[in-house]
Amino acid sequence: MNLVSKSAVALAVLLSTFTLAQAADKSPDATFSLSGGAVAVGVGYEWGRGTLHYNGTDYPFTIKGLTLLDVGGEKIDATGEVYNLSKAEDFAGNLCLWRHCRSDGEP
Repeated sequence: MNLVSKSAVALAVLLSTFTLAQAADKSPDATFSLSGGAVAVGVGYEWGRGTLHYNGTDYPFTIKGLTLLDVGGEKIDATGEVYNLSKAEDFAGNLCLWRHCRSDGEP
């Protein structure tokens, strides 16, 4: 599994925000679907569009990011469950897996 695949898996886990114990004990508050891609030759770029399905309403979201020291290309398709979500606004925000990020989440 290359770095791009590992990044996509890590993102799906972070978006899901649950532990296996919680998943066994209760129903998810929301679900999401995500599709996108990644391409890299030393430095790479990942992108995607998804939909959060929460309380009968669909909320679109996007992802984007850079990778370092990676080579390859990949299509990303993921679905997941979200736990402990009390309102849709709690899903919004920037996740930056980089040491120095601007307020808009960009490195």
